[in-house]
Amino acid sequence: MPYRFIAPRSQVREAEPYLQLNELTTADYPVVILEDGQVLRKTTIQEVALAIGLKAEAQYELYDVVVVGSGPAGLAAAVYGGSEGLRTAIIEKMAPGGQAGTSSRIENYLGFPNGVSGMELSRRAYAQALKFGVEFLSPAEVDRLELDEEYKKLHLKSGKTLISKAVILATGMTYRRHPAKGMDALAGISVYYGAVISVVIFCSI
Repeated sequence: MPYRFIAPRSQVREAEPYLQLNELTTADYPVVILEDGQVLRKTTIQEVALAIGLKAEAQYELYDVVVVGSGPAGLAAAVYGGSEGLRTAIIEKMAPGGQAGTSSRIENYLGFPNGVSGMELSRRAYAQALKFGVEFLSPAEVDRLELDEEYKKLHLKSGKTLISKAVILATGMTYRRHPAKGMDALAGISVYYGAVISVVIFCSI
C-alpha cells in the first residue's frame, strides 16, 4: 500500500500539521494516520494490518493445505492448491512477496522474459491466489508444528492453532546481517543489504 513516512525527530516542521490536527504527542508514537482519518496511537503491526483489511484469524478449523511463507514459491503453491479446489491457507508474518517483493527487477522467473519487478510479481500472484479462494493470514507466525496422526497442527505465536492435512514450508531466506554493534538500528536507513534501485538515491559514494 502506498504510504508516506515522516520521522518526527528529523522532520519536525513537516510533521507539525499532523501532530496539531490530531493533538498527538511523542507519548503516542508510533502513530499511523489512515486515509479515512483514523488515528492509531502506540500502534503495532497487527493493529495496522487489521486496519487495512488484513487478518490473522483463520476462517476454518481444518484445511487441506497450509503454506507457511508467501514468497514466489509459497504463492505458487497456494495458487496450485486453490485452483485444484483444495481449502488452502497461507501464513505470512510480514507481507506477500517475501524477499522477492523488494527486488527492483526479476529476470529469471517463468513467464516474464523481459523481467518483472518483485512488487508486481507479488501483486499478481496474490491476486491470483485470492481468485482461487486462498485464505491469507497475515501478520501471523508459526511457533511450532505438531504431528497428530494424519493431521498437522500449526501452533501460532498468537496462541491460535490451525489443523491441516498437508503443510508446505516455503519460508525462504533472510539476509545474514553484519554483527557489528549498532548495525541493526541503521538497517534500512544508512545500512542496506542488497539495496534496490529505489534506495540508491539515499546512498552516496
